[in-house]
Amino acid sequence: MASAYKLYRVEYKLALQDPEFKETRYHNVIFVETGSDGSGYKHHVNGDVVSETGMTYLREMESKPDLLETFHAVHYLGWVTSSSYPEAFDALLRSLPTPPRQRRFNIQTMKYERCGSDGAFYGPDEIAPPLVKCTEWTHQTAIPALLQKGLIQTSEFSQST
Repeated sequence: MASAYKLYRVEYKLALQDPEFKETRYHNVIFVETGSDGSGYKHHVNGDVVSETGMTYLREMESKPDLLETFHAVHYLGWVTSSSYPEAFDALLRSLPTPPRQRRFNIQTMKYERCGSDGAFYGPDEIAPPLVKCTEWTHQTAIPALLQKGLIQTSEFSQST
């Protein structure tokens, strides 16, 4: 029988808040607990929305999240079978679009302004779409895709499935 790993959405405190958001924001990751000590792998997008390349998907080994100084909160999502993790799980997340460039410095106004992924500034009559960063990617793209493909199981967790 295949074993299974618990899945969480973990929030970490940011060193610097984005002034474009009024509410406190946290770096969101999907964490797969693979170690008996609570360690595992975090799956997330990292980078910024100012550089031409935007944000990048990463899979990184991590100790138990609540041991880290920047830990804020953990939310149980379900579990994934060892037959799906890491290959199918990681392949799906790598295939998802990551947040593109959404701001750049405007030499005319001498400040960072919202732009499309092509770098073109929005006109005075255009409404820029909401910013997409790690939180939105995790909540609106990654988790729904994993659920849709059946890679997150939400029934009662079992060490053997």
